[in-house]
Amino acid sequence: MLLLPLLLLVLFAMFQVVLTLHSSRSAALLAERAAEIVAQPSGFGGRDYVIAANALEGMSRDLGVRLAEPPAISIRPRSVVVRVNLRNARVLPWVKHVVSRTVERPIEQFIPESQR
Repeated sequence: MLLLPLLLLVLFAMFQVVLTLHSSRSAALLAERAAEIVAQPSGFGGRDYVIAANALEGMSRDLGVRLAEPPAISIRPRSVVVRVNLRNARVLPWVKHVVSRTVERPIEQFIPESQR
């Protein structure tokens, strides 16, 4: 009698874990890609926010996840920090519904061969 509700709870918990792991990995992948785009040397000093935001939107659609808010991109003297928050599907109501990941990458600097 009590076995069926318990089995359903375990099944829903396993499904929630899979959804959270997918969102977590997707957030890490999106943050890494955005940091890679912004850290590249370019005409804007490596700060291509619009390109990174467009890439994130496209990649999030491809991965089947939703951004909870726009990515936070901050530039430090030698590195780029990107924080991505994804909205996680909730099967169990008491589980967190936002997964966030932060990635820091060094800003790439072009050094001519004569100066190496």
